[in-house]
Amino acid sequence: VARPPDGGGGGGDDDRRKSATSSEDAFGCKGPVCDAKSQVIVFCQRSCGRPMRRDDVVYSAERRGLLHVATVRLNCFAGEVFKGQPRSSRKEAEQAAAQELLEAFRREREQMFPAVKKRRITERQRQQPAQGDANADEGPSKRPDEADIKTRLHDVCTRLLGRPPQAGDVLYEVVAGNGGPSATLRLPCLPGELGSRVWTSSACPSRKDARMQAADLAFRAIFDDPELAARLS
Repeated sequence: VARPPDGGGGGGDDDRRKSATSSEDAFGCKGPVCDAKSQVIVFCQRSCGRPMRRDDVVYSAERRGLLHVATVRLNCFAGEVFKGQPRSSRKEAEQAAAQELLEAFRREREQMFPAVKKRRITERQRQQPAQGDANADEGPSKRPDEADIKTRLHDVCTRLLGRPPQAGDVLYEVVAGNGGPSATLRLPCLPGELGSRVWTSSACPSRKDARMQAADLAFRAIFDDPELAARLS
């Protein structure tokens, strides 16, 4: 779904819906209206393997002057939080928060719906015919390790807790900045000092990169702790 410009718009909304139709259908969201919030539900249901409950995906918004800023918390994903850009109405702000979530999980969504990934690779190769093959080769060699760090951190927490992390155990928050988005991560589920510690990424090119960097910092800190490292050995 194309991100709406700040301040809303008029006839551009119809054009954006038309241009996004094939993408939305490929991501498993069908029907005459398939906005970002609807796509979030589809993604979460596919990821969790069950219908969403009322408290699985929770939106909240606050007013800042003439604008609204919304966050969406995924209680079904260990309480991860995503904050959207300011918008002129609460409804638009919630859609913006949903869009940030979709962007953060873009790779996971493309793996669920391969037709989208295939189409985007084809479009990229058309735009950069000379570099298309090289970029396609470089991507898989680098991205898997980055994409796996959150999974590895989740697995480590599961081993330490003796159960999968629940809502409130793993808390990400991504905020925009002049130099790029940065992320904070808290792991209240961890024992001792690490349970109250906050890991903060530097400004990154994307929100997903920021979250990955924060996860990597936490992952390293866990294994730097002698007691936890011994439990995980």
